[in-house]
This record gives sequence, structure tokens and C-alpha cells, in this order.
Amino acid sequence: MRDQTQPLRLVTSARGDEVGRRRAGRAGDIGSAVREPGVTLTANDPRWVLAVRVQEALEGSLLRPEHRERLLKLGRTMRLGPFDANLVIAIVQDRARRGLSLSGGVGQLAMIPRPALRAPVGRRRVVWLTLGALAAEIVLILAIL
Repeated sequence: MRDQTQPLRLVTSARGDEVGRRRAGRAGDIGSAVREPGVTLTANDPRWVLAVRVQEALEGSLLRPEHRERLLKLGRTMRLGPFDANLVIAIVQDRARRGLSLSGGVGQLAMIPRPALRAPVGRRRVVWLTLGALAAEIVLILAIL
């Protein structure tokens, strides 16, 4: 519980941005795992992948409508919902507008729910066919005995 005598204060500004600028200067920063205290996004995290693609498509802090449509389609293929994909785009655009690095916004991206990983439809079909073939084989063996 917070002490009522002390005023609230914002804790994110100067140090977080400085850390973000240092990270942005490192070679290979965009493709590697990015960490903030208590938060990690890996290079294959759909939120991070989409954020990097948005940053590449930006012209300053502006995003052309055709690029937005392509990025939303990419978000759908990575199982991000339309709201979440638009939120990633908004976070990246806002950081670009304020002149901040993308790697400093990891905490914001981490607030977006990570999409659930599901097996592609083709893989599920193979699993069911394999289980069916196995069951048929067991029935055949039992019938022979």
C-alpha cells in the first residue's frame, strides 16, 4: 500500500529513454531479444516482429494506408487480432513521433497479450490421420488375435 503523504510521480522518462537510445545504437538490436527490467521480447515474438516491420515502413512518424493494410494482414497471419495489431502500430508511431527508440518501448509492447500458439490446420490434420491409422492398426491386430 502506498504512503498517502508522498505524492505520485512518473518514473519512466529520462532513464528509460537513455537506455533505449543506447540499445538502439547496438548493431543487431532489432533482431535480438530486447529486455527491460522484468520484460523480455524475443526476436520471434509476433508483437516485436510486427513492431519492427512497422518501424521499417514508417516515413518519419507517418504510415501510408497501403503499408498499414499490409501490416494488419501480417498481424493476422501471426494471429494478432485487429485491435492488438493496430495498438502495436500506434505504439511504434507514437515513439517515432516523440523521437524515441523502438527498443525503449518493450514494456508497452509487452502489455499487449501474446497470441496463443496453435498448430496450423495442416499439422492438426496429420495428427488426426496418424491417430486414426494407429487406432485402425490396433483394431486389426486385435481382430487377428
